[in-house]
Amino acid sequence: MGAQAGNDSEDGSNEIPAEEQNGDESQEIIEETYSGVMTGEGVMVSEPGSLVELGYGLEEDGGRLLPMVAALHLVRRGVLQVTDDGKDVVFEDILNHGLRSDPSFFLKYLVYRDMRSRGRKIRAGLSDNPYLWFYEKPGKPCSHLVAIYSRNQNIPLSDLEEILITGGRYKKGVYLALVDEEGEVSYYEIKRFNTRPSMETVMDRTDVAQLVGPMTVVWNTEGAVSLYREGYFGKPIGIRKPRSMDFERPITLSYNESIYLAEKGRIKIEGGEGEVVSERLRELAAGERNFMERSLVYGMLKDSGFVVKSGMKFGVDFAVYEYGPGLDHAPFLIHVFRQGSGITPTEIVRAGRLAASVKKKFIVARTDCETGKIGMLSFSRVKP
Repeated sequence: MGAQAGNDSEDGSNEIPAEEQNGDESQEIIEETYSGVMTGEGVMVSEPGSLVELGYGLEEDGGRLLPMVAALHLVRRGVLQVTDDGKDVVFEDILNHGLRSDPSFFLKYLVYRDMRSRGRKIRAGLSDNPYLWFYEKPGKPCSHLVAIYSRNQNIPLSDLEEILITGGRYKKGVYLALVDEEGEVSYYEIKRFNTRPSMETVMDRTDVAQLVGPMTVVWNTEGAVSLYREGYFGKPIGIRKPRSMDFERPITLSYNESIYLAEKGRIKIEGGEGEVVSERLRELAAGERNFMERSLVYGMLKDSGFVVKSGMKFGVDFAVYEYGPGLDHAPFLIHVFRQGSGITPTEIVRAGRLAASVKKKFIVARTDCETGKIGMLSFSRVKP
Protein backbone atom coordinates (compact mmCIF):
# COMPACT_ATOMS: atom_id res chain seq x y z
CA MET A 1 0.00 0.00 0.00
CA GLY A 2 1.07 3.61 -0.59
CA ALA A 3 1.46 6.13 2.19
CA GLN A 4 -1.50 8.16 3.46
CA ALA A 5 -2.43 11.15 1.31
CA GLY A 6 -1.13 14.66 1.73
CA ASN A 7 1.51 16.31 3.89
CA ASP A 8 0.24 17.84 7.10
CA SER A 9 0.09 21.64 7.10
CA GLU A 10 0.99 23.84 10.03
CA ASP A 11 -2.60 23.86 11.33
CA GLY A 12 -2.76 20.07 11.26
CA SER A 13 -5.04 19.77 8.21
CA ASN A 14 -4.18 17.92 4.99
CA GLU A 15 -3.11 20.06 2.06
CA ILE A 16 -5.44 19.83 -0.92
CA PRO A 17 -3.78 19.67 -4.38
CA ALA A 18 -4.52 22.72 -6.54
CA GLU A 19 -6.57 20.68 -9.04
CA GLU A 20 -8.86 19.45 -6.28
CA GLN A 21 -9.40 22.91 -4.83
CA ASN A 22 -11.42 23.79 -7.92
CA GLY A 23 -13.68 20.82 -7.45
CA ASP A 24 -12.62 19.45 -10.83
CA GLU A 25 -11.59 16.08 -9.42
CA SER A 26 -14.54 15.63 -7.06
CA GLN A 27 -15.81 12.51 -8.83
CA GLU A 28 -12.60 10.54 -8.20
CA ILE A 29 -11.13 10.31 -4.71
CA ILE A 30 -7.55 9.13 -4.24
CA GLU A 31 -6.69 8.82 -0.55
CA GLU A 32 -3.06 7.79 -0.92
CA THR A 33 0.17 9.14 -2.38
CA TYR A 34 2.51 7.04 -4.45
CA SER A 35 6.13 6.94 -5.49
CA GLY A 36 7.31 5.96 -8.96
CA VAL A 37 10.44 5.71 -11.06
CA MET A 38 10.76 6.94 -14.65
CA THR A 39 11.26 4.29 -17.32
CA GLY A 40 11.41 4.49 -21.09
CA GLU A 41 7.66 3.82 -21.42
CA GLY A 42 6.26 5.57 -18.37
CA VAL A 43 6.47 5.55 -14.58
CA MET A 44 6.81 2.31 -12.58
CA VAL A 45 4.97 2.26 -9.24
CA SER A 46 6.02 -0.69 -7.09
CA GLU A 47 3.21 -0.29 -4.55
CA PRO A 48 0.17 0.81 -6.62
CA GLY A 49 -2.48 0.32 -3.93
CA SER A 50 -5.88 1.67 -5.04
CA LEU A 51 -4.50 2.71 -8.44
CA VAL A 52 -5.22 -0.85 -9.57
CA GLU A 53 -8.94 -0.75 -8.84
CA LEU A 54 -9.18 2.81 -10.17
CA GLY A 55 -7.87 1.55 -13.51
CA TYR A 56 -4.54 3.34 -13.62
CA GLY A 57 -1.68 1.79 -15.52
CA LEU A 58 -0.75 -1.67 -16.73
CA GLU A 59 0.30 -4.66 -14.69
CA GLU A 60 4.03 -5.31 -14.94
CA ASP A 61 6.57 -7.39 -13.04
CA GLY A 62 7.50 -5.37 -10.02
CA GLY A 63 4.38 -3.21 -9.87
CA ARG A 64 2.23 -1.00 -12.09
CA LEU A 65 3.46 0.80 -15.20
CA LEU A 66 1.76 4.18 -15.65
CA PRO A 67 1.81 5.53 -19.21
CA MET A 68 3.12 9.10 -19.34
CA VAL A 69 -0.34 10.64 -19.70
CA ALA A 70 -1.58 8.89 -16.55
CA ALA A 71 1.59 9.81 -14.67
CA LEU A 72 1.25 13.46 -15.70
CA HIS A 73 -2.33 13.50 -14.43
CA LEU A 74 -1.44 12.00 -11.06
CA VAL A 75 1.58 14.27 -10.59
CA ARG A 76 -0.61 17.28 -11.35
CA ARG A 77 -3.08 16.10 -8.75
CA GLY A 78 -0.31 15.88 -6.19
CA VAL A 79 -0.70 12.15 -5.46
CA LEU A 80 2.36 10.85 -7.35
CA GLN A 81 6.01 11.65 -6.75
CA VAL A 82 8.42 10.60 -9.49
CA THR A 83 12.18 10.20 -9.49
CA ASP A 84 14.73 9.47 -12.20
CA ASP A 85 18.21 8.30 -11.13
CA GLY A 86 17.42 9.56 -7.66
CA LYS A 87 16.39 13.04 -8.82
CA ASP A 88 12.88 14.43 -8.46
CA VAL A 89 10.85 14.66 -11.69
CA VAL A 90 8.25 17.45 -11.78
CA PHE A 91 5.17 18.02 -13.93
CA GLU A 92 7.04 20.04 -16.57
CA ASP A 93 9.66 17.30 -16.96
CA ILE A 94 7.03 14.65 -17.71
CA LEU A 95 5.14 17.02 -20.03
CA ASN A 96 8.28 17.84 -22.04
CA HIS A 97 9.26 14.17 -22.16
CA GLY A 98 5.82 13.31 -23.60
CA LEU A 99 5.85 16.15 -26.13
CA ARG A 100 9.24 15.09 -27.51
CA SER A 101 7.78 11.78 -28.68
CA ASP A 102 4.18 12.83 -29.32
CA PRO A 103 3.13 16.37 -30.38
CA SER A 104 -0.47 15.61 -29.33
CA PHE A 105 0.61 14.54 -25.83
CA PHE A 106 -0.87 17.58 -24.07
CA LEU A 107 -4.19 17.13 -25.89
CA LYS A 108 -4.31 13.54 -24.64
CA TYR A 109 -3.65 14.78 -21.14
CA LEU A 110 -6.53 17.27 -21.37
CA VAL A 111 -8.95 14.57 -22.55
CA TYR A 112 -7.66 12.06 -19.99
CA ARG A 113 -8.05 14.64 -17.24
CA ASP A 114 -11.53 15.65 -18.44
CA MET A 115 -12.74 12.05 -18.33
CA ARG A 116 -11.15 11.30 -14.95
CA SER A 117 -12.48 14.54 -13.43
CA ARG A 118 -16.01 13.32 -14.23
CA GLY A 119 -15.45 9.92 -12.68
CA ARG A 120 -15.15 8.07 -15.98
CA LYS A 121 -12.71 5.22 -16.36
CA ILE A 122 -10.20 5.73 -19.16
CA ARG A 123 -6.79 4.23 -19.81
CA ALA A 124 -3.84 5.55 -21.73
CA GLY A 125 -1.83 3.26 -23.96
CA LEU A 126 1.94 3.14 -24.30
CA SER A 127 3.86 5.03 -26.98
CA ASP A 128 2.92 2.64 -29.80
CA ASN A 129 -0.81 3.13 -29.15
CA PRO A 130 -2.15 6.56 -30.20
CA TYR A 131 -5.61 6.12 -28.62
CA LEU A 132 -7.14 6.35 -25.17
CA TRP A 133 -9.31 3.44 -24.05
CA PHE A 134 -12.73 4.30 -22.59
CA TYR A 135 -14.73 2.02 -20.29
CA GLU A 136 -18.45 2.74 -20.45
CA LYS A 137 -19.42 0.48 -17.53
CA PRO A 138 -17.39 -0.41 -14.42
CA GLY A 139 -16.15 -3.98 -14.43
CA LYS A 140 -16.79 -4.37 -18.17
CA PRO A 141 -14.25 -4.46 -21.03
CA CYS A 142 -13.25 -1.30 -22.86
CA SER A 143 -16.14 -0.09 -25.02
CA HIS A 144 -14.54 2.67 -27.18
CA LEU A 145 -11.25 3.87 -28.56
CA VAL A 146 -10.82 7.64 -28.21
CA ALA A 147 -9.01 9.51 -31.02
CA ILE A 148 -8.00 13.09 -30.21
CA TYR A 149 -7.79 16.13 -32.50
CA SER A 150 -7.23 19.85 -31.99
CA ARG A 151 -9.65 22.49 -33.24
CA ASN A 152 -7.78 23.54 -36.37
CA GLN A 153 -6.58 20.16 -37.57
CA ASN A 154 -7.70 18.96 -40.98
CA ILE A 155 -8.69 15.34 -40.38
CA PRO A 156 -8.35 13.20 -43.53
CA LEU A 157 -11.51 11.16 -43.95
CA SER A 158 -9.28 8.21 -44.79
CA ASP A 159 -7.82 8.49 -41.26
CA LEU A 160 -11.30 8.19 -39.78
CA GLU A 161 -11.87 5.09 -41.89
CA GLU A 162 -8.64 3.62 -40.52
CA ILE A 163 -9.70 4.35 -36.95
CA LEU A 164 -12.97 2.51 -37.56
CA ILE A 165 -11.05 -0.43 -38.98
CA THR A 166 -8.88 -0.49 -35.85
CA GLY A 167 -11.95 -0.25 -33.63
CA GLY A 168 -13.57 -3.10 -35.53
CA ARG A 169 -10.46 -5.22 -35.11
CA TYR A 170 -10.73 -4.81 -31.34
CA LYS A 171 -14.55 -4.92 -31.42
CA LYS A 172 -14.72 -1.40 -29.96
CA GLY A 173 -16.67 1.71 -30.84
CA VAL A 174 -14.88 4.96 -31.70
CA TYR A 175 -15.15 8.36 -30.07
CA LEU A 176 -13.56 11.54 -31.39
CA ALA A 177 -12.40 13.96 -28.71
CA LEU A 178 -12.20 17.44 -30.26
CA VAL A 179 -10.22 19.96 -28.20
CA ASP A 180 -10.53 23.71 -28.71
CA GLU A 181 -7.86 26.34 -27.98
CA GLU A 182 -9.27 26.85 -24.47
CA GLY A 183 -8.96 23.18 -23.59
CA GLU A 184 -12.69 22.43 -23.81
CA VAL A 185 -13.51 18.98 -25.17
CA SER A 186 -16.43 17.94 -27.39
CA TYR A 187 -17.09 14.26 -28.00
CA TYR A 188 -18.54 12.64 -31.11
CA GLU A 189 -19.14 9.00 -31.86
CA ILE A 190 -18.42 7.92 -35.42
CA LYS A 191 -19.88 4.86 -37.11
CA ARG A 192 -20.20 3.51 -40.59
CA PHE A 193 -23.52 4.30 -42.24
CA ASN A 194 -24.76 1.39 -44.31
CA THR A 195 -27.46 1.82 -46.91
CA ARG A 196 -30.05 -0.72 -47.95
CA PRO A 197 -29.36 -3.17 -50.80
CA SER A 198 -30.03 -1.77 -54.27
CA MET A 199 -33.50 -2.38 -55.69
CA GLU A 200 -34.53 -2.96 -59.29
CA THR A 201 -36.68 -0.07 -60.53
CA VAL A 202 -39.19 -0.55 -63.34
CA MET A 203 -39.98 2.58 -65.36
CA ASP A 204 -43.19 2.10 -67.39
CA ARG A 205 -43.48 5.52 -69.03
CA THR A 206 -41.36 8.39 -70.32
CA ASP A 207 -42.14 12.05 -69.74
CA VAL A 208 -40.55 15.16 -71.20
CA ALA A 209 -38.58 17.59 -69.02
CA GLN A 210 -37.48 20.99 -70.32
CA LEU A 211 -34.04 22.32 -69.46
CA VAL A 212 -34.44 25.75 -67.83
CA GLY A 213 -31.08 26.91 -66.44
CA PRO A 214 -30.01 25.04 -63.29
CA MET A 215 -32.99 22.67 -63.31
CA THR A 216 -35.54 20.99 -65.57
CA VAL A 217 -39.35 21.27 -65.55
CA VAL A 218 -41.94 18.60 -66.30
CA TRP A 219 -44.82 20.75 -67.57
CA ASN A 220 -47.27 17.90 -68.19
CA THR A 221 -49.17 17.69 -64.90
CA GLU A 222 -50.05 14.02 -65.31
CA GLY A 223 -46.38 13.16 -65.80
CA ALA A 224 -45.38 15.47 -62.93
CA VAL A 225 -47.77 13.78 -60.49
CA SER A 226 -46.65 10.35 -61.69
CA LEU A 227 -42.99 11.16 -61.00
CA TYR A 228 -43.76 12.56 -57.58
CA ARG A 229 -45.77 9.48 -56.66
CA GLU A 230 -43.06 7.11 -57.87
CA GLY A 231 -40.30 8.43 -55.63
CA TYR A 232 -41.05 11.97 -54.53
CA PHE A 233 -39.07 13.22 -57.53
CA GLY A 234 -39.13 16.98 -57.99
CA LYS A 235 -41.21 19.65 -56.35
CA PRO A 236 -44.53 21.13 -57.49
CA ILE A 237 -44.15 24.75 -58.59
CA GLY A 238 -45.88 27.07 -56.11
CA ILE A 239 -46.48 24.43 -53.41
CA ARG A 240 -44.02 24.64 -50.54
CA LYS A 241 -45.07 21.45 -48.75
CA PRO A 242 -47.39 19.19 -50.76
CA ARG A 243 -50.00 17.70 -48.45
CA SER A 244 -51.20 15.21 -51.04
CA MET A 245 -50.14 13.68 -54.34
CA ASP A 246 -53.17 14.97 -56.21
CA PHE A 247 -51.80 18.39 -57.14
CA GLU A 248 -52.18 19.65 -60.71
CA ARG A 249 -48.92 21.51 -61.12
CA PRO A 250 -45.71 21.07 -63.11
CA ILE A 251 -42.64 20.02 -61.11
CA THR A 252 -39.04 21.19 -61.10
CA LEU A 253 -36.26 18.58 -61.08
CA SER A 254 -32.70 19.16 -59.92
CA TYR A 255 -29.79 18.18 -62.15
CA ASN A 256 -29.18 15.12 -59.95
CA GLU A 257 -32.79 14.01 -60.32
CA SER A 258 -32.82 14.79 -64.04
CA ILE A 259 -29.65 12.80 -64.79
CA TYR A 260 -30.81 9.86 -62.68
CA LEU A 261 -34.23 9.72 -64.37
CA ALA A 262 -32.81 10.28 -67.85
CA GLU A 263 -30.36 7.41 -67.44
CA LYS A 264 -33.21 5.19 -66.25
CA GLY A 265 -35.19 6.14 -69.35
CA ARG A 266 -37.92 7.72 -67.23
CA ILE A 267 -37.62 11.23 -68.68
CA LYS A 268 -36.43 12.76 -71.93
CA ILE A 269 -34.74 16.13 -71.50
CA GLU A 270 -35.26 18.78 -74.15
CA GLY A 271 -33.49 22.11 -74.57
CA GLY A 272 -33.36 24.86 -77.15
CA GLU A 273 -31.47 22.60 -79.54
CA GLY A 274 -33.60 19.48 -79.11
CA GLU A 275 -32.88 16.51 -76.83
CA VAL A 276 -30.27 16.96 -74.10
CA VAL A 277 -28.46 13.77 -73.10
CA SER A 278 -27.33 13.15 -69.54
CA GLU A 279 -23.65 13.66 -70.48
CA ARG A 280 -24.45 17.20 -71.64
CA LEU A 281 -26.29 17.85 -68.38
CA ARG A 282 -23.23 16.70 -66.46
CA GLU A 283 -21.11 19.15 -68.44
CA LEU A 284 -23.50 21.99 -67.59
CA ALA A 285 -23.34 21.07 -63.90
CA ALA A 286 -19.56 20.59 -63.82
CA GLY A 287 -19.03 24.01 -62.24
CA GLU A 288 -21.02 23.06 -59.14
CA ARG A 289 -19.08 21.95 -56.06
CA ASN A 290 -18.39 18.20 -56.14
CA PHE A 291 -21.22 17.64 -58.61
CA MET A 292 -19.90 14.33 -59.93
CA GLU A 293 -19.46 13.03 -56.41
CA ARG A 294 -22.91 14.25 -55.37
CA SER A 295 -24.47 12.64 -58.43
CA LEU A 296 -22.83 9.33 -57.53
CA VAL A 297 -24.13 9.49 -53.96
CA TYR A 298 -27.61 10.54 -55.11
CA GLY A 299 -27.85 7.56 -57.46
CA MET A 300 -26.70 5.11 -54.79
CA LEU A 301 -29.24 6.43 -52.28
CA LYS A 302 -32.10 6.33 -54.79
CA ASP A 303 -31.18 2.80 -55.90
CA SER A 304 -31.35 1.84 -52.22
CA GLY A 305 -34.93 3.09 -51.95
CA PHE A 306 -34.34 6.31 -50.03
CA VAL A 307 -36.09 9.58 -50.80
CA VAL A 308 -33.43 12.22 -51.45
CA LYS A 309 -34.21 15.93 -51.31
CA SER A 310 -32.13 19.10 -51.23
CA GLY A 311 -30.36 19.70 -47.93
CA MET A 312 -29.56 23.37 -48.59
CA LYS A 313 -31.74 24.70 -45.77
CA PHE A 314 -29.67 22.57 -43.38
CA GLY A 315 -26.35 23.59 -44.93
CA VAL A 316 -25.65 20.13 -46.40
CA ASP A 317 -26.03 18.44 -49.78
CA PHE A 318 -28.95 16.10 -49.10
CA ALA A 319 -31.79 15.57 -46.64
CA VAL A 320 -32.66 11.87 -46.82
CA TYR A 321 -35.99 10.26 -45.93
CA GLU A 322 -36.67 6.60 -45.35
CA TYR A 323 -40.28 6.91 -46.56
CA GLY A 324 -40.94 10.42 -47.85
CA PRO A 325 -42.01 13.98 -46.97
CA GLY A 326 -45.23 13.94 -45.01
CA LEU A 327 -44.68 10.30 -44.00
CA ASP A 328 -41.61 10.83 -41.85
CA HIS A 329 -39.07 13.53 -41.05
CA ALA A 330 -35.75 13.23 -42.86
CA PRO A 331 -33.58 11.35 -40.33
CA PHE A 332 -30.30 11.85 -42.21
CA LEU A 333 -28.35 14.89 -43.37
CA ILE A 334 -25.61 13.96 -45.85
CA HIS A 335 -22.69 16.07 -47.00
CA VAL A 336 -20.51 14.84 -49.86
CA PHE A 337 -16.70 15.05 -49.97
CA ARG A 338 -14.21 14.06 -52.62
CA GLN A 339 -11.74 11.22 -52.20
CA GLY A 340 -8.72 12.58 -50.32
CA SER A 341 -10.68 15.34 -48.59
CA GLY A 342 -10.52 16.16 -44.92
CA ILE A 343 -12.83 17.66 -42.33
CA THR A 344 -12.02 19.93 -39.38
CA PRO A 345 -13.31 19.54 -35.81
CA THR A 346 -15.08 22.89 -36.22
CA GLU A 347 -16.99 21.53 -39.23
CA ILE A 348 -17.91 18.38 -37.32
CA VAL A 349 -19.18 20.33 -34.31
CA ARG A 350 -21.11 22.85 -36.42
CA ALA A 351 -22.82 20.17 -38.51
CA GLY A 352 -23.33 17.85 -35.53
CA ARG A 353 -24.98 20.53 -33.43
CA LEU A 354 -27.25 21.56 -36.29
CA ALA A 355 -28.24 17.94 -36.92
CA ALA A 356 -28.93 17.38 -33.22
CA SER A 357 -31.05 20.55 -33.01
CA VAL A 358 -33.36 19.22 -35.74
CA LYS A 359 -33.14 15.62 -34.46
CA LYS A 360 -31.23 14.25 -37.41
CA LYS A 361 -28.01 12.31 -37.92
CA PHE A 362 -25.07 13.98 -39.68
CA ILE A 363 -23.40 11.78 -42.30
CA VAL A 364 -20.32 12.37 -44.42
CA ALA A 365 -20.08 10.59 -47.78
CA ARG A 366 -16.55 10.10 -49.14
CA THR A 367 -16.63 9.30 -52.85
CA ASP A 368 -14.18 8.13 -55.48
CA CYS A 369 -15.51 8.85 -58.96
CA GLU A 370 -12.82 6.71 -60.63
CA THR A 371 -13.78 3.52 -58.79
CA GLY A 372 -17.38 4.39 -57.92
CA LYS A 373 -16.71 3.56 -54.26
CA ILE A 374 -18.62 5.44 -51.57
CA GLY A 375 -17.78 5.38 -47.85
CA MET A 376 -20.26 6.88 -45.39
CA LEU A 377 -19.57 7.91 -41.81
CA SER A 378 -22.13 9.12 -39.27
CA PHE A 379 -21.30 11.56 -36.46
CA SER A 380 -23.32 11.81 -33.24
CA ARG A 381 -22.57 14.15 -30.36
CA VAL A 382 -22.20 12.22 -27.10
CA LYS A 383 -21.36 12.81 -23.44
CA PRO A 384 -19.26 9.80 -22.40
